[in-house]
Amino acid sequence: MKTEYRFADYGRRSADMYVDVTGAPDSAIAFKPTVQTVSFSLVYRFNANNAGGTSP
Repeated sequence: MKTEYRFADYGRRSADMYVDVTGAPDSAIAFKPTVQTVSFSLVYRFNANNAGGTSP
Protein backbone atom coordinates (compact mmCIF):
# COMPACT_ATOMS: atom_id res chain seq x y z
CA MET A 1 0.00 0.00 0.00
CA LYS A 2 1.37 3.38 -0.96
CA THR A 3 0.10 6.69 0.45
CA GLU A 4 0.99 10.12 -0.89
CA TYR A 5 0.10 13.60 0.42
CA ARG A 6 0.72 16.80 -1.51
CA PHE A 7 0.21 20.41 -0.46
CA ALA A 8 0.45 23.39 -2.81
CA ASP A 9 0.29 27.00 -1.63
CA TYR A 10 -0.24 29.70 -4.27
CA GLY A 11 0.30 32.76 -2.07
CA ARG A 12 -2.13 35.46 -1.02
CA ARG A 13 -4.25 37.37 -3.54
CA SER A 14 -6.48 40.41 -3.18
CA ALA A 15 -9.52 41.02 -5.32
CA ASP A 16 -9.18 44.21 -7.36
CA MET A 17 -12.47 45.86 -6.48
CA TYR A 18 -13.34 49.52 -6.16
CA VAL A 19 -15.86 51.40 -4.06
CA ASP A 20 -18.54 52.73 -6.43
CA VAL A 21 -19.05 56.05 -4.64
CA THR A 22 -15.42 57.15 -4.24
CA GLY A 23 -13.57 54.99 -6.77
CA ALA A 24 -11.03 54.07 -4.06
CA PRO A 25 -9.62 50.54 -4.09
CA ASP A 26 -11.15 48.12 -1.59
CA SER A 27 -8.71 45.46 -0.42
CA ALA A 28 -11.06 43.89 2.15
CA ILE A 29 -11.51 40.80 -0.01
CA ALA A 30 -8.45 38.56 -0.02
CA PHE A 31 -8.01 34.85 -0.49
CA LYS A 32 -5.21 32.33 -0.13
CA PRO A 33 -5.58 29.49 -2.66
CA THR A 34 -4.23 26.10 -1.57
CA VAL A 35 -4.63 22.57 -2.90
CA GLN A 36 -4.35 19.45 -0.75
CA THR A 37 -4.29 16.02 -2.37
CA VAL A 38 -4.19 12.59 -0.73
CA SER A 39 -3.86 9.45 -2.82
CA PHE A 40 -3.77 5.78 -1.88
CA SER A 41 -2.64 3.03 -4.20
CA LEU A 42 -2.17 -0.69 -3.99
CA VAL A 43 1.12 -1.88 -5.47
CA TYR A 44 1.33 -5.43 -6.75
CA ARG A 45 4.54 -6.98 -8.05
CA PHE A 46 4.40 -9.84 -10.52
CA ASN A 47 6.81 -12.74 -9.90
CA ALA A 48 7.79 -11.45 -6.47
CA ASN A 49 8.89 -14.96 -5.43
CA ASN A 50 11.26 -15.27 -8.40
CA ALA A 51 13.20 -12.05 -7.82
CA GLY A 52 16.60 -13.73 -8.32
CA GLY A 53 15.96 -14.55 -11.94
CA THR A 54 16.81 -18.28 -11.62
CA SER A 55 14.44 -21.12 -12.39
CA PRO A 56 13.92 -23.97 -9.87
